[in-house]
Amino acid sequence: MTEFKLGTTFGLLIFFTLCTSLSCKAANESETSCPATQKLKNICMTIGGRMPGRDGKNKYLYQTKFYEAACVTSTDTKDVIRRKIRELWRISGSRLKCTATSFDVFDGNILKYAFSEEFEDFLNDVIDWGVDLNQVDISDNQTVLDYVQSYINRARGGPLEQRYRNYYEKLRDAGALHARELQ
Repeated sequence: MTEFKLGTTFGLLIFFTLCTSLSCKAANESETSCPATQKLKNICMTIGGRMPGRDGKNKYLYQTKFYEAACVTSTDTKDVIRRKIRELWRISGSRLKCTATSFDVFDGNILKYAFSEEFEDFLNDVIDWGVDLNQVDISDNQTVLDYVQSYINRARGGPLEQRYRNYYEKLRDAGALHARELQ
């Protein structure tokens, strides 16, 4: 009976060692695979805070995070960078959700959050990268274009109406649609 316990204990030790090694290997592989979506952690905070880039290459930290997550290299052309970021966005776009006290959509997509923060540089980058602008959030059944339209409706006749219309036109020209147009 003692032999069996020792053998079982030894067997379990080997089993757990192998499992731990395999899961560590899998975790390490996912850290180096591209796109590396885990590098987008806290991306909403970088948008809301307009955090400056720390690498000397990028004006904003969100740019660094997107470039690192998309595995952009210094030798990549602008077209390759756009392709890599579009692929990253395709894979992770539905998970790019933001929730903040200053944001009126619970788990709203990052584009709506950037608009609500009036972070035009981010919106310009996203448009330049050519990512999908037509994600419909479950929480409000709206795309970013619907969301901007709701701001235009609320600001009608006020000083912000034209500013919101400019955002609307910029997004529309880049291919953004209303949710009803996607059906």
